[in-house]
Amino acid sequence: MGRRRAMARAEVERHLVLAAKSGKSLATYAREHGVAKHVLYGARAAMRAPRAAFVRVEQSPSMAVSPVAIRLPNGVEVSLPAVTDVSALLRTLVAL
Repeated sequence: MGRRRAMARAEVERHLVLAAKSGKSLATYAREHGVAKHVLYGARAAMRAPRAAFVRVEQSPSMAVSPVAIRLPNGVEVSLPAVTDVSALLRTLVAL
């Protein structure tokens, strides 16, 4: 039995869509289409998992006396008064 070729991400995603539309289990769909089932299960799990996002942070020289505004990827903006207590800011960020 030869080694299967690696599939492009778009192809794996296409198979996930088709499998969902078929109403079959991923294992059944994979077997019928010659796709390794672990590829589909792994891709589905990766798509469902929350992804960590890194954001650019810029600090101005007057930040110690200026209010802080944090804009989250979902568009929510959190405004804090002038921050002098770094531990309070960290607690706020962790709570988000």
